[in-house]
Amino acid sequence: MRSFRRALVATIAYGACACAAPRPAPPLRNVVLIVVDTLRQDHLRAYGYSRETAPTVTRLAAQGVVWDGVSPTSWTKPAVASILTGLHPIRHQTYANDDALPQAARTLAERLAERGYDTFGISANGWLSRAAGFAQGFGSYYSMLDDLHHGTFANAEQVNAELLPRLAKLRKPFFLYVQYLDPHAPYDPVLDHRGAALAEGPRRASGVTIQELRMTEVLQRPAALLRDAVDFYDGDIRRADDGIERLLRELRRLGLAEGTLVVVTSDHGEELEEHGRMGHGQTLYEEVVRVPLVFHAPGILPAGLRPGTASLLDIAPTVLELLSVPANARDFDGISLAGDMKAATTPGVAPKPARELLLQLDLDKGGCALALRGPRFKLMLSSFLPVKGLFDHQADPKEQTNRIGDPGLAQDVAAMARRLAERYNESAARTLSRTPIGDDGEKQEAMAALGYVGAGSEGVGRCLPSQVGIADAAAEGGLGWTQP
Repeated sequence: MRSFRRALVATIAYGACACAAPRPAPPLRNVVLIVVDTLRQDHLRAYGYSRETAPTVTRLAAQGVVWDGVSPTSWTKPAVASILTGLHPIRHQTYANDDALPQAARTLAERLAERGYDTFGISANGWLSRAAGFAQGFGSYYSMLDDLHHGTFANAEQVNAELLPRLAKLRKPFFLYVQYLDPHAPYDPVLDHRGAALAEGPRRASGVTIQELRMTEVLQRPAALLRDAVDFYDGDIRRADDGIERLLRELRRLGLAEGTLVVVTSDHGEELEEHGRMGHGQTLYEEVVRVPLVFHAPGILPAGLRPGTASLLDIAPTVLELLSVPANARDFDGISLAGDMKAATTPGVAPKPARELLLQLDLDKGGCALALRGPRFKLMLSSFLPVKGLFDHQADPKEQTNRIGDPGLAQDVAAMARRLAERYNESAARTLSRTPIGDDGEKQEAMAALGYVGAGSEGVGRCLPSQVGIADAAAEGGLGWTQP
């Protein structure tokens, strides 16, 4: 009898343990890609910022994998084209105002639609229009400027007002791409970075305007203006973060969150007078190319992991591998990060060394630059002052000290200049055909109102040639595509 009782107790205990065991996470079948336009990495608590501007992103980062994200450029159209295709801007050729994404550039939406995914996209940034090719592969795609007629600027509440009622029609598996615009100038939040009412002040009603910022001028702005710009920029980050929280809450309510990978990133950052300018699309400094990159899939990906540096080019191949969708690595200029994230919890697996990343900006009137960003140094060649820069972004993350004339680094400069030219020329030899949008003067003028340099009805040309030479290592030497 006693043995029977012991067996019964053991059976009950085993059943209790089995019931208490955590349920394994469902396999990933869906993906939500959230791009917060113009979001600097260093204005997020998840990356060490003193202010809590984005509690939702902070929570996702704590529960997911946090990469040191780097954009290949510093303005929206080429950056998002790279996010969606995994191709460098030099390859996909979508980097001037009047460029469209070529049909030969296969997007993440196209690849997933071919596998039976329901694909839905919505963007508050008018550059990402149907005419510019960004609807490729999406069963439903909405531009807040073109399709939903919200004018030049749509905030997170307006995006969600259009998006959330449509979520109930999503069928699994799905790919949802959402681009919020709030941190983009002009800065005009409704709350401060804490989510509290804005303090009384002269700009409380009007915000900080494009005209006040004088974005293309290199100058020292009034301290009060710069302080307000930073405060309001942070408040706009909070508004975007609130929009993300409402989106995720609605996905949970509809039963669409289970088995879903959430990726949060940005297309580029924002200059806040670190080098005399405001805005973006003018340089390749750290403040405009370092962006957040968070992968969130509890139970599938480790929590709190920080593996190192990644490019926006890596997003598409990583998503495909995490979803177990076959893809040829040679189709991408980026690499899949999936193995690094999963292997990080395996004993004895060493992290991969940091890669050199090629950065490019070609907006003619707005700026023309190339950069090679290595584990320690970044070599930047540009049509604006300084025309040559070598920065130790580890010791000098704000890039305040140009070391291009340091005699002890001359060999490093020469070697980086050679690799930069080789990387550029190799990519330029494999470009897709450039596809012009055509006459879209009204759109160009509308985007010029958001401070895009050179965005007018006449369009903008290019200043980088199809092949470049090796820049002279001396501070006063040639760039490789222009004479000194």
